[in-house]
Amino acid sequence: MKKGFQSKTLTYVLAGVLALLLIGITTLVLTNKVVISDVFSGKRKVEITVMKMGDKFYQEFYHHLVTVGKTPEETANVLKDKEIKVSVAEIRRLKEIDTDELWSSLSDVTTKYDWEQSTVAIRPLAPFGSKDYKIEAELVETVK
Repeated sequence: MKKGFQSKTLTYVLAGVLALLLIGITTLVLTNKVVISDVFSGKRKVEITVMKMGDKFYQEFYHHLVTVGKTPEETANVLKDKEIKVSVAEIRRLKEIDTDELWSSLSDVTTKYDWEQSTVAIRPLAPFGSKDYKIEAELVETVK
């Protein structure tokens, strides 16, 4: 009788562990779906688009402007320990780069943010080529 009792108890324990495992896995999957979808919605989507505008600014305009005719050593001296902070509005006003397509993708939020105060911060990195940098966007919401 003791052996049958142990067998039944083991079965119940294993069933309970399996149920908890299933609940845990389901919770993780659902949580990750929510987290993943949140990453690419709302504010984060706007930040990514603004950073793409910053990429165009740095790669197609600023880097060339400050490095044309300079040696790699001179370029490094100009760009090392530097942070370039530019507003989204300033990028939009530049005729030298085309940001119209990126800007149009923000059409549903153009009044939500203050584009004069919202900025892109670019930190050039060694070896200081046009694609060697770290970029961050700082969005400032309009005051209502």
